[in-house]
Amino acid sequence: MSKLSWISGAALAACMMLAGCFTSEQPLFEQRSGEALMGGGLIDVTTRDGNNEPDKGQLRWDHGAYVDPKGDEHTTISFHRLPGTWPWDNWYVGQTSDTDESHKGYMYELYRRQGAKIYNYNMSCSDLTDAEAAAAHMVRTEGNQECKTTRQSDLAQALRILSAREKPDGYWTWKRKGP
Repeated sequence: MSKLSWISGAALAACMMLAGCFTSEQPLFEQRSGEALMGGGLIDVTTRDGNNEPDKGQLRWDHGAYVDPKGDEHTTISFHRLPGTWPWDNWYVGQTSDTDESHKGYMYELYRRQGAKIYNYNMSCSDLTDAEAAAAHMVRTEGNQECKTTRQSDLAQALRILSAREKPDGYWTWKRKGP
């Protein structure tokens, strides 16, 4: 499976493998407000994750989100500036939708753009202490498998806490292919 069919698939897999992801039943960000971090048009994307072989695929910018150019409606990601102020200017929340019957809703991951790379941080709900989760108004479900939230500010608070102690898990590079 190409990692670019990953956007939802890998996010869900990471959610389960990492013992916790950040989710909401309704979108926390309006997709149309997504930022084109890799530019517009058709994009060749390479993802590097740890010691694994790089994975390549394509995405197309469409109305605030990157989508699978082959039309797979399940493969979308929109990037939204992490709510807050400096020093969070280059930090983004990636919002993906999950249409799997057992996990309908939205998933969130943290990204940081630095030059020609977008670093991804696979944060886990279980990495928050009980006090941190309570302070960020996270509702833990499924034995701490998920942190459910209803507000951007609460998600941002949790991601800021974790970003202070987590390193990136990989990064994306890209090349614009066409209009």
